[in-house]
Amino acid sequence: MKTKEVFTVNVEGKDVELAVIKPSAQVMQEANIEYGRTFNKLLRAGVIIQQELEQEMRKRGIWDDTKQQDYERLRKDILAAEYKLDKGGIKLSEGREIALKMRDYRIQWQRLMAERVVMETNTAESQADNARFNFQVQRCLVYNDSGDLYFKTLDDYYSHINEEMGLMAAIKFSSLINKHDENLEAGLPENKFLREWGFIDDKLRLVDKQGKLVDEKGNLIDEDGFIVDENGVRLDVNGNPIDKDGNYAVEKQPFLDEDGNPIVKTNGGGGEDQNTIPNPPA
Repeated sequence: MKTKEVFTVNVEGKDVELAVIKPSAQVMQEANIEYGRTFNKLLRAGVIIQQELEQEMRKRGIWDDTKQQDYERLRKDILAAEYKLDKGGIKLSEGREIALKMRDYRIQWQRLMAERVVMETNTAESQADNARFNFQVQRCLVYNDSGDLYFKTLDDYYSHINEEMGLMAAIKFSSLINKHDENLEAGLPENKFLREWGFIDDKLRLVDKQGKLVDEKGNLIDEDGFIVDENGVRLDVNGNPIDKDGNYAVEKQPFLDEDGNPIVKTNGGGGEDQNTIPNPPA
């Protein structure tokens, strides 16, 4: 298990090699004290706590019975689909459809939870947890050669938290201490199934048996998601060729009069010369 993450940042025109190290037992204990201190401060200030979140969201119209029912339905749909994939005994093509539905269910669930997540980040518990994390980052960011602290105080770290240095330190520290799979999306049951049977590539994009990019209906697509033919030419939904700007890639031909003769524009303003178009019979 890694105990250090080394990286380089530019400070006032010079490259500085830094590292984040795993927190010691003492640092973790002090970070927990920082959590408690922050939580109590927020509690006295009247910041909402996790236990009050449901009631507050309903009060603000962020959550209601309909959304709760949708949440429970999507959760059941995801688990039911996962069970079918895990059990097997179905056509591989059916498994593909189930996995793709799971992807859609999960997207719907994420959209449903988006506003709830925003509210949760504002709870006293969540803000106190951020304080604990930031305390650890400050105490674990060091010069790689000497091991000395880069930010001498927590206030010093907070004054640079939104700069490149602070952001990079937080990212590297999070990567170091998190034990879960860094690529959570690739580890989802639906994506593991699709990858195992060659339905997606390493970037989790749908592919055909030849490894070419396709959409859910099996149409060939390019890197930008446009439908293409076997030669990579972009097509509209009706199969007509288009260029990169979405214009039809066809040779322009003149319109014809009622006798089948080409109509020639003569006025230079985009309209047709009325003398070239026969008048309708009286």
